[in-house]
Formats: sequence, structure tokens, C-alpha cells
Amino acid sequence: MQTLLLNIIEEFKNDLLNELNSDLVSLLISGNIYEFENKLHQHCIDLYNQIATVLLIHVFESEELKKKAQIIGQKKGLTELRKSEVTLQLKTGFIIRIPSWYAAKSKSKRKGKKKKSGPNGNGCHLFLEYWGCINKATPGYYSYVTMLCVLCPSFDIVLQILKDQNIQAEYKRIQNLAYEVGEKCFSNRIQISLKHNESVAGKRVIISVDGGRTRTREENPDKESSNQKKYDTPWREPKLFVIHILDSDGSTSKTELPIYDAVIDDGNGKKPADSCFELLSDYLKKLKIDKATEVLFIADGADWIWNRAQSTLLNLGVSEEKIYEAVDYYHALEHVSDIMSKLHKSNKKKTELFKELKKLLWEGKVEQLISKITELAKGRKVILDKLSYFQNHINRMNYEQLRQNKLPCGSGIVESAIRRVINLRFKSPSSFWKKENVIKLIFLRAIFLAGRWNIMINKLIKLNHKYLQMNLKLLSP
Repeated sequence: MQTLLLNIIEEFKNDLLNELNSDLVSLLISGNIYEFENKLHQHCIDLYNQIATVLLIHVFESEELKKKAQIIGQKKGLTELRKSEVTLQLKTGFIIRIPSWYAAKSKSKRKGKKKKSGPNGNGCHLFLEYWGCINKATPGYYSYVTMLCVLCPSFDIVLQILKDQNIQAEYKRIQNLAYEVGEKCFSNRIQISLKHNESVAGKRVIISVDGGRTRTREENPDKESSNQKKYDTPWREPKLFVIHILDSDGSTSKTELPIYDAVIDDGNGKKPADSCFELLSDYLKKLKIDKATEVLFIADGADWIWNRAQSTLLNLGVSEEKIYEAVDYYHALEHVSDIMSKLHKSNKKKTELFKELKKLLWEGKVEQLISKITELAKGRKVILDKLSYFQNHINRMNYEQLRQNKLPCGSGIVESAIRRVINLRFKSPSSFWKKENVIKLIFLRAIFLAGRWNIMINKLIKLNHKYLQMNLKLLSP
């Protein structure tokens, strides 16, 4: 192996020196640094591909890895172990063929069963599982490809970017990888999202929930006409929540990572609101929310949120004196503005009244605000009906107390998350998503925007060979 690597490096050095004496230097002299960078980058990619190939082939001969392959095979109930070649796509997109240990069930055990390769079938390439590969792609490749798939506005643009970076890719391949990575992460979403022993114990926590928009593609067998598409494209509302840590001054922490996750109507009869709060509860339980010093739940005035918020926290063991509930101040102010628009007053008078009501709201004097609006309404039902919003949330509008306790009065953290996680990628009238695909991509995009991508990838690799971690003693020399 050492000789091969030295030869590769020597060849790279000679090629580079030849280029320096001709093309690379001339490109710089002519002012074309863009082409210079592309050529030099390609040389480095070629070197990476060669070194990776040599090392991967060499490690196949390792007795230690053979022993691990045998253990993996035994734990998976695969009794036959043999050498076999397999393709593997590296981080550069370069596809190589390397030797591998392939394990399969014995002929007697699989007799009469349809042959199927893979983790749940009759056999698999054990090293690929051990290294955390997915669909014969290394973690470096599928991580980068999937990251682009959830960040870019379309899979076509992902393909353009990869090709621009001289990374080999195909449209269907990158799409399938993104969905498969999403599937593997989604089934372990809480475990894979959080850092080891992550907890909110002893911290001030803010929680917020809201809904976004995306359009789904759903089969409709009732559409028989040849002139009709046999599916519907209804708008759906993915419900997203944010869990974040507050600093002592009431601002969201710059050192702690937020947590974003979402649910969508799964078609099983369960209300998305119930699913959202069930998932939120699972996260909060894992984070030991009962040991937080303060918990602020802030959102708009939607009933589906406030019918569940406090009971969720109480059921998790959070004492009532630690819980603060708040309706977003700016949503409340919009209701005041809406009421003002229905008053028969001059613009100047409306402006003065609005300032007066705004001051009452900001100071948390909601009872006075209600009295003032009742007086102004003079019995007009269209205005009085709108007062129910303030009456229902009077205990959630104590903004003066929130400020005194250095807690935020606005739910900007979730509104920003809705826009960045869902709407900018998945809200488009011309895009129709299968529900089972879009929610997984939303989850992956949420992971990235929360700064947890590398946590997720490392956890995913460990999950791929967790059966080894169950009995590490077997691996000791």
C-alpha cells in the first residue's frame, strides 16, 4: 500500500509540475484565475479519488475488519460470508469498485423465499453498513447531496451545483438519496436530532408553535375521466414547533442550538394538532423540561395551540409557577388595528385612539383596553364580537410582567422558522409533494437550519451499526 500511495503522490507531483510549467501558470499570466482554480481543483479531486480507492481496497485485507464483518453477519442472522465486489460512490461523486465481505442467509434458511438483498433481506455488503453508507454512497456524498436537496429550490438546481463542483450526480439518484436519508433519520428523529445528553435543566426555555403551507399530491381513485389527473393537489398546513434557550437578558441564546420539527396530516384520522403536541412532548421529555427554571410558551391566538399548551407542560411535570403563557404582542396589536378600521372616526381621531389602545396593550392593561373598545363600539356587534379575542387571552397579555421578567413578547422565533424551514422551499403553487416525502425533507431542512446537521449525520452513521455497540467486548483483540 505504501508503495502505491507513494507512486500516486509522485505522479500527482509530476503532473502538477508539468502543469505549472505550462497551463496553470499561463492561465494566471493571462488573467484567467477562474479556469486556473477549476483545473487545480480537478487535480486535487483526482488525487483524492486515487488515494481513497487504494485505502479502501487495502483495508479490506484487514483481519480486524474481517472479524467485525463476521460479528455483524452473526448479529443479523446471516450465516454465509464471502468475498464480493461492490460499487461505492465517494464524496466527489466518483464511483469505484472495491472488494467487500458479503453476508447472506444459508440456502436452507432462504429456501422458498424471494431473494432480496439489503439490511432486511437475505444479504448485504457488511462494510457498507459498518461505515454508515446508504444506497452505496459514502456519508460524505449523501450528506452533501441531501443538504443541497433541502436547501435549493429544486432538484434540478442541486444537479447544476454538483456538476459545477465537478461532482458526479444524476437527477434520480440525488432525489432517491435525499428521500432515503430522510427516511432513516425520520424514524429516529428525536434521537438523531439531539446532542449526547442534551438537556434544558437549569435553563430558561421558550417554546412556540405555528403552521406553514405546502401543496401535496394525493391519489384520488374516484377520478375516472381520461381528461382528469387521478390525483388531488390540496394545500396542507405543516405544524412546526421551536424549542430554544433564553439568555438572562431575554434574548434567544447565541450559543445554544434551537430545535425545529414539524408534522403534517398523516391521513390516519389523528388531528395534526394532536400529533404536533405529542411530538413536542416527546422532545421536551427527552430534554428534561421539568428541570427547566422557567418555560415561556408563546404563539398567536389559535385555539388548537392554547387548548393544549399548558396541559402538555403540566403533564410533563413542569410546575405551574414556572410556566408563562403569552399571545404574541404583534398579533394582538393587529386585532386592535382591525377594530380601529371599523370605527366611524376621522383618520386623525383613529390615529389618536390607536396610540392610546396600543399603550394600554403594551402595559398589559387589557381590561381597560376592553372597556375602552366597548365604549367606542356603542353597541355595534361587528366590533363587540372581536373583543372575544382579548377576553379569551386576557391572562396571556401581561406584557409588562413579561418585560419585568426579561421574557420576549413576540413569537418571531417560530414565524421566522416557518418562513425559512417550510415556506421558502416547500410553499409553491406549482410544486406538489407526496406527504410521506415532504415531511421528511422538512425535517432535514429544519435540522440544517437549526445548526444540527453534523450531529444528525454522525448519529445516523452510529445508528447504522448500532448492533456492534451492543457488544463491544466481542470486538476487542
